Amino acid sequence: MADYDPGTPDAYTQHLAEVNEKKEVLASEDIVNANGALVVAKGTPIKREIADKILKHKLLQPLENTVNIEDAINGVSLYKKIIAFINSHADTKKIHESLALDKLLKALCQQYQDYSVLTQKVTVLSLRLPEEFEKGMFCAWLSMALARQLKFNTDQTEGAFIGGLAHDIGMLHIAPEILEKKGEFTAEEWRAVQSHVVTGQLILSKITGLPKSVSIAVLEHHERCDGTGYPSGKFAKDLSHVGQVVALTDALYPIRFKKFKAEGRSLLETVPIMQLNNSVHFYDTYCALALVVRSSGLPPINVVKETDIPTFIDEQLKDTDKLALACKVIADIDGCLPTDNKKQLLIAGNLTEQICASLRRTGLLSEQIKRWMEYVKDNKITNSYREMEEIFLMQQELAWQITRVRRQLQVVLEDKSLHSFLKEKANLEKFHEQLCLLEQGKIPEGMELGSVDITKVLTV
Repeated sequence: MADYDPGTPDAYTQHLAEVNEKKEVLASEDIVNANGALVVAKGTPIKREIADKILKHKLLQPLENTVNIEDAINGVSLYKKIIAFINSHADTKKIHESLALDKLLKALCQQYQDYSVLTQKVTVLSLRLPEEFEKGMFCAWLSMALARQLKFNTDQTEGAFIGGLAHDIGMLHIAPEILEKKGEFTAEEWRAVQSHVVTGQLILSKITGLPKSVSIAVLEHHERCDGTGYPSGKFAKDLSHVGQVVALTDALYPIRFKKFKAEGRSLLETVPIMQLNNSVHFYDTYCALALVVRSSGLPPINVVKETDIPTFIDEQLKDTDKLALACKVIADIDGCLPTDNKKQLLIAGNLTEQICASLRRTGLLSEQIKRWMEYVKDNKITNSYREMEEIFLMQQELAWQITRVRRQLQVVLEDKSLHSFLKEKANLEKFHEQLCLLEQGKIPEGMELGSVDITKVLTV
């Protein structure tokens, strides 16, 4: 994890110079180096040449404490921006209006503007990393809705709202060439990206009066209850409630605004996906999400045309058989993993058990579900077509969870320090190979489509 030093100027300095092209950025006091020598006089615009000068010095104070941005995003303008974003999508607009969230949103936006460093960072984020700002607005809004559903107290609700809004401000301190890179990150670049949670937490923890839950939520918004998150790989017992609310909304953003955008789906369609993830974040956050979304009266959106449903179901049935083969392998892995208190083994065990538990709970790949799907197709039960799409979404999520197991098993097998704990290493290597083949659409030797009754496998 890259170290953040508040006194060492970084990419944020360059961002300020770029912002100065649109909004005046002035030194609000003399900017001095660590030895007390003047670097930039009070009142000087932070132009590119000034930014270059600042970058050569270690500063006595963090740069954000010594600059001011003209017309920064205040409470009123933040409210207008969030409302404009919410109203531009039918589902978020419906939720906002149905649940009467406007009064609470206005109050929280008013509280936000009490923190000058926060308003500065959010303003720079909006101009330099607009997609991260949009995500922040969504996370702030939905975290606020979940906080109310969960009956958070005043500080927790403010923490959820501001934590959602500002969870990615640490990105402003990462070199732009890393953030703009196409393709795979190197290990060093990935560590730099991951450092944004620590950087954001350190900045926000220094803001006087800001609830502590804000900086904790920013630090934890990539943590997961199964220990697979970062920066610390904490498990559920060590995570905060506010942090897990922000983490859930952060995870929902790419589903709703990237994956679902082309498909025309809404937040209502995230509920079946979340059913398979109800132990990745705190369970009550998933329940709160389902209540917020469903109680708003969002209409279901059927993406597949009614005339295409029979073919759609046939494809689903094939996918069900392929997933059943993979989940048989997952169950075998779960039975072979040692219970030693080693983090990577615990993670692998948690991932496999989560899948098995989800399948037991939902019956997603059961023979009964398959027979029902065939019955719906053969008898054209149109009022069940909606459920066919929900099953499809759940199967897609299950496929992703299987990929996570395959990747974690690879981590375990490549970690030589764990080999002494692996009494069934050869079997685990075989299972990893089988998952790799299935992920490529190939059927491993000795396996056959339709040969696995997953219900029987999970009851052994």
